[in-house]
Formats: sequence, C-alpha cells, structure tokens
Amino acid sequence: MANYLEGGWILSGTHPNGEAVSLRLSDGDLLAAELGITIGRHPELCDHTIAEPSVSRRHFRVSFRAGGLSIEDLNSLNGTVIDGKDIPAFVQCPLEAGQRLVLGRLELKLARMSD
Repeated sequence: MANYLEGGWILSGTHPNGEAVSLRLSDGDLLAAELGITIGRHPELCDHTIAEPSVSRRHFRVSFRAGGLSIEDLNSLNGTVIDGKDIPAFVQCPLEAGQRLVLGRLELKLARMSD
C-alpha cells in the first residue's frame, strides 16, 4: 500500500440539472477509516454527501482492501453500476482510476489526484 500514502481520489461528474459534482477522498482518510468512507445523500449518515434525490441516504462505501481501492453498495434503492455492470449489495468490488460509476441518475468518473 506504500503507493497510496499520499494523494487521493476524485469522483467527479454532473448532476442531471447540470450542476458539477466533485468528491475528494484523501488516501490518509481512506487508510484511517477502518470501515471505509460512506457516501450518500444524508449528512448525518455519511462522511461525504451528494445532493441528488436518486442517490440513497447511505448509497455506497469506498475503502482500501487487499492493497487497493474497493467499493461496496450499501443496499441502495437504485443500485450502483460500475462500467455498465450492476454490483451486488454488501460485496466489496475493486475500483480503479478511469472507471465510471452510476448512482441513480448520477454518473461519476474516478480519477487519481496528483501526488
């Protein structure tokens, strides 16, 4: 995991209404969060929020597992799709830079921040 000690990740896209979405996940925060970083619509249930009605209150979690980034859908109502494939709820799935995530009506692209 040494190559993940600096920098971080950006999830970016556009709301259906045209407003930009950008979430920054630092490597330090990901490593410190034992269960991972939770993302969804509800500010009291999530570490990062997305104000989009088609995103669940607790939609997904991002974490480091087995030396790499992974995503876990938290049984969201509209599901989580990675590069066109639905991921099952509560299953850790590998996540890599360049992949596209669809959460309800919102599409995000994952990119690595420059170190």
